[in-house]
Amino acid sequence: MSRVIPRIAAAVAVASVVAGCGLRWFEQREPWRNEAELACIKEGLVTPGEHVRPASEIDGAGACGMTRPFKVSALADGFVAVKPQATLACPIIPQLQSWVAESIQPAAMRWFGQPVVEMRQMSSYSCRGQNGQAGAKISEHAFGNALDIGSFKLADERVVSVRDHWSRGTPEEKGFLREVAGAACKRFTTVLGPGSNVFHYDHIHVDLARRKSRDICKPGVLPTGGLGGWAPGAQPTLLPEGPASSSAREAISSCRFTTIPTASPRPIARASASISRSGRRRPDGGEGDPRSRAAEGDPDRSTVAAAPRRAALALGMAEHPPRRFVRERAEG
Repeated sequence: MSRVIPRIAAAVAVASVVAGCGLRWFEQREPWRNEAELACIKEGLVTPGEHVRPASEIDGAGACGMTRPFKVSALADGFVAVKPQATLACPIIPQLQSWVAESIQPAAMRWFGQPVVEMRQMSSYSCRGQNGQAGAKISEHAFGNALDIGSFKLADERVVSVRDHWSRGTPEEKGFLREVAGAACKRFTTVLGPGSNVFHYDHIHVDLARRKSRDICKPGVLPTGGLGGWAPGAQPTLLPEGPASSSAREAISSCRFTTIPTASPRPIARASASISRSGRRRPDGGEGDPRSRAAEGDPDRSTVAAAPRRAALALGMAEHPPRRFVRERAEG
């Protein structure tokens, strides 16, 4: 009898673990995931090198894992460090590269007059359920198909943190974070940040999940591509003359703000000018879904103004001319 009890207890414990994990230990990885990885490799969308190194296959519990993972320690040819090193599947890497080159760096130049040199990531590959919750649907992190970014470090060592600056930062910090989050919605199928739920108060989550429903972009922020996205009248910060300025400008001169042809931006719908104040569809067919308005910007409650160009011109950024900036609609 004394031997039977421990065996029963062990069996119950194992059953509890399996049940708590949503039985994912018996799930099979969806075929499209391996196919997407192999296609990405075959098409040469990722160039292995010092900062993006191929790793051994990860065959995790249940469906977790990757066929051809990579260890990513930096993006943009090593200019933007990724700390700690991220373990990712091939398909998401070119989208991250494009996001950095075409959205994050231009936004940093417009808001701060200097580039980002480091991204602090909080989670890459991790065999777990969504939001780390037992019993939840398996997370895209379990396939190396997601990345959580907690902060960005600029050339002068300034750190812009999602947790500390999304709501309580300067206009420049708030604007920068919203601009890069909004731009991410053009490239990833899921973007979650502060305000989306209680689990994303301190980071921006991006992934390439496949789903039948429309893409998820929360909170809805409009990628303006202009000087800001936070408040009319906010000015870019030009670097003062001095050692910090010199080093930052040297870094800027070596930074490549180029389009990566192998990672086409995901299409994003524009806010329709035919949305009525009541939020209903007008006769001309405009979309009046309040959720779409929150995601794409509300033309009835936004303030649009011309953005000054002198910051970009002074720093040799004429190839990325500031356009317009929009005040984000207040969320309830």
